[in-house]
Amino acid sequence: MFVDTHSHVLPGLDDGARNLEESLKLLRILKKQNVDVVVATPHFYDGNEAFEDYLARRQSAYDAVKECLTDDMPELYLGCEVKYFRGISNIPEIRKLRIGNSDYILLELPYRSLTPSEIYEISDLKYSLGLTPILAHVERYIRFSGFSRILELLKEGEVLAQINAEKLDKIKKRRRVNKLVKLGVISLLGSDTHSIKYRPPTVNMFFEGLDRKIRASFVKDIEYNSKIIYDEIK
Repeated sequence: MFVDTHSHVLPGLDDGARNLEESLKLLRILKKQNVDVVVATPHFYDGNEAFEDYLARRQSAYDAVKECLTDDMPELYLGCEVKYFRGISNIPEIRKLRIGNSDYILLELPYRSLTPSEIYEISDLKYSLGLTPILAHVERYIRFSGFSRILELLKEGEVLAQINAEKLDKIKKRRRVNKLVKLGVISLLGSDTHSIKYRPPTVNMFFEGLDRKIRASFVKDIEYNSKIIYDEIK
């Protein structure tokens, strides 16, 4: 089993699928790429709109897609890609953005080095709100100074890491991904697919870019973790 924990397949919510037709096309492609379960994670930016308005729009888009699901598409669950903001651990409503019925939340970090107080707040989400953060596309943060602090959280189990299952067509990207996989800190994959033309699903090409020495064991780990998260979100 493979669970895609990061996607932008819901129509008209963010920079992902533009309409229902494109949403269904993306889901069919993901199914052909051996994805069994997709978590729809539209962007959430604090302060962009009223919280309840965002939830209503997200639910409406989700319901529209759910009504059209067929056997040639993966199962679909609702989540959110939450951009970190100061004070996030003090807002109980954030729990409404968790993945399915689980206590996991997909968290996008700032594209810069984090301060000690920010690192603390991210890890504190587990204790303040009962949420375990899944760090979205963690490979993008490795270039920032202070990434060692994030690695510490991953190794301690305070947070989990999701890596993008994208085509590793650039040498630097391939090196970053293989380094993280070898460190054993990656728990989940996400297609992070947005549209047919812009960042289409390339899950089938991702594994080709992995070091052959680690590929088989990594696939087993991802399948194992996918089963665990699936049992919690459904």
